Amino acid sequence: MLLLDCTSAPLAAVSTFDELFGSPACFQLPSTTWGFHRLQVDELRNVVFSELRRVREPQCAADTSHIVPWKLLDIDKDMQLSVVLIVKPVSHEVLGFSLEVSTIDDITSVLENLESLHLCGSGPTAKEYPHAELECAFVDACGRWRHRKCAQVLSASGACQRCAGLSDTLRVHQRRALLRKQEKGARTNFRMFNFRNHEKVRVFRRAQYALKRAKDRLTKRVKGLQQALKTMQDQFASISSESLQEKLDKLHVPNAQLMVIQECIAAAKATGKKNRRYTESWLLLCLLLHIRSSSTYAFLRNNDILPLPCVSTVRKYLSAIRVKCGFYASFLAALKKKLLSKDAFQRHGVLVFDEMQVRKEMRVNSKTMTYTGFSDFGDIQPAGEELADHGLFFTFRSFGDKFSQPIAVFVSKGPTKATVLAQLVLKAITLLEEAGAYVDAIVSDGATTNRSMWKHFGVSGFLENPRNSFEHPLDEKRRVYVFSDAPHLIKCARNRLHAQKVLTTPKGKVHWAHYDTLFVEDEKNPAYLKVCPKLTYAQVNPTNTLKMRVKLATQVFSHSVAKGLEFYSSRAVPGLHDVTATVDFTQRMNSLFDALNRQVPKEGLKRGCKDFSVLESSLKWLNEWEQMVVDGKIPNTSFLTQSTADGFRVTIMSALGLSNDLLNECGFTYVLTGKMNQDVLERFFGIIRQAGGQNEHPAMPTFLQLYNMLSVYSLLKPPKFGNCQTELGQEAPCLTLAELTSAFKDESPGQSKLQELRKRLDGYVSEELDRVGSYL
Repeated sequence: MLLLDCTSAPLAAVSTFDELFGSPACFQLPSTTWGFHRLQVDELRNVVFSELRRVREPQCAADTSHIVPWKLLDIDKDMQLSVVLIVKPVSHEVLGFSLEVSTIDDITSVLENLESLHLCGSGPTAKEYPHAELECAFVDACGRWRHRKCAQVLSASGACQRCAGLSDTLRVHQRRALLRKQEKGARTNFRMFNFRNHEKVRVFRRAQYALKRAKDRLTKRVKGLQQALKTMQDQFASISSESLQEKLDKLHVPNAQLMVIQECIAAAKATGKKNRRYTESWLLLCLLLHIRSSSTYAFLRNNDILPLPCVSTVRKYLSAIRVKCGFYASFLAALKKKLLSKDAFQRHGVLVFDEMQVRKEMRVNSKTMTYTGFSDFGDIQPAGEELADHGLFFTFRSFGDKFSQPIAVFVSKGPTKATVLAQLVLKAITLLEEAGAYVDAIVSDGATTNRSMWKHFGVSGFLENPRNSFEHPLDEKRRVYVFSDAPHLIKCARNRLHAQKVLTTPKGKVHWAHYDTLFVEDEKNPAYLKVCPKLTYAQVNPTNTLKMRVKLATQVFSHSVAKGLEFYSSRAVPGLHDVTATVDFTQRMNSLFDALNRQVPKEGLKRGCKDFSVLESSLKWLNEWEQMVVDGKIPNTSFLTQSTADGFRVTIMSALGLSNDLLNECGFTYVLTGKMNQDVLERFFGIIRQAGGQNEHPAMPTFLQLYNMLSVYSLLKPPKFGNCQTELGQEAPCLTLAELTSAFKDESPGQSKLQELRKRLDGYVSEELDRVGSYL
């Protein structure tokens, strides 16, 4: 048997081995079961210490001795030790102690450790399962079954998990071996047995009888189900509308499904498709469906899947909804009714605003006989005489609910001036607060007009004395936090690094060439072996159009890219010899973006979570970096643009302050920082651009029509409760069709005069009828 060497290097203490080999009497053994042996064959000399044990059941293996070597310690002339446990060599990793010795005391210590080892007691005896044959186990020298992957050394007495589980496996193999033996004997002596008394035939008959009984039970069950189905069909045929309503009430059918069933039954009773009468709830639902997808609406109606009203009926109600530029009082009244359905917890939110470029176009409104397409700021400024090419959106987004609502739109020639923008923001906050909302923050992008607007509110992102909030216009005790769109800031940081090629941070120089080299090196590998499979050519070499996409920037500043840089740098790839600063910059941007873009409740900011420390460390790192520019250690070109740095500083400070306020004062259990960016407006802009067809920028009249439809759709959507719980048994009030049309009633002078004329005619008719009645 080959003994495995357990030491890493031989010792030069030959005198110790000679002393051990020459005078064994000076050595003290651990117990009386241990023995000492000196072996010499030619020039090879070995010293062996062994512990012998008597086998308790020697009859289980006749070819083995009663005395079995339990533990062996072999020492050669180079003082290298080998250990054998139950005729199987083991390494020092399994033993748990070192086998390197240099003195007699070290050998004594090793023997004491071997004496204290608890060996696996193996599995059952071979006598219990004489016919079993296993490939995963064997019968050891003690006559017991032992697993080939036995742990050998245990922390306590007993058997290891593999050996202890051999009993069930051996029992199965023993049974199979006996069955094979019986089948072989039955085939050989088939004619010698009586066929009726054969065990196999009896087993087959019992199985046949059991299958027959199972078939009878299933046949009886099928007949019962068929009878129950016939009874239910008869009851359904004789049911009336009143009993149907009672049945549906007992089944607790949801209101939406109940409304669909009732409309289907009412449509089936109608004699024709014309002159149908629909409930207000059904008309509102049809209005939402048509706004959502006109093609789906046409498909469901044309194929008689749902009893939907004609498209002209839907358009009639849509035409009654006219949202003007500015803060429309009737629209805000309808929004107030919706906010009444929500708790104070859900009414906390952020005011998001941004501008979108549109095409100049003038159209004539045939109903009001007026022109559309000119600059319009509502009652803030008089209407302009120039065609508008920019649209300004204001949207309120809730922190505690999955709901956002456009509240106003303005159109102008060129970007809105900072002074006007500040006035619009203050008025929007005031009107939303009056409608029942709580505006805790405002969000904008890094446009020049938005940064100028910050100055009107006293907000500054400078290194010295930064301010990230201003006093609430309606409550002196509250603050309105200011945010710059976090995805936009990440994109600006990527563009700055791509343009300058090198930035100098407190950790060192960050090179854009590192990302390029990483992509080239990783591209040499097949797809399934790439370290950064999501890294593409468009991300490391973006065009002017691709530079506007945030997703490409976040994929460059990702955890996988940082690990890829470290991996190839460790392999001494040319061009990636010093990537420490680049890796640190990538990791910081990735962690910062994750902390500012939490979308899932389980990842939201909670008290004491890691994201707070990430934000605080990022703010400290940004201040140290800019201080290097102030001290003249690095030029301005090695730093972010001042607008980007100010945006990061204000946004990080606002995220920390607002999150603490929501968690400590407003009762939030978590805060989703992803709601503190402009994603909701970007999706809104995307829908408008898609509706524009091939034109990426729709015309101004089309832009206003799309805004009207999308704003009404958001207003009519049923409430979805996300970060809160509602009391059972209370239904949230919703807008009726009459309230909707009255909220958006046209207040033009022509309509007012027409209504006045109708009232005067009604008065004349009433007077004439009274006069004729008195005469008769």
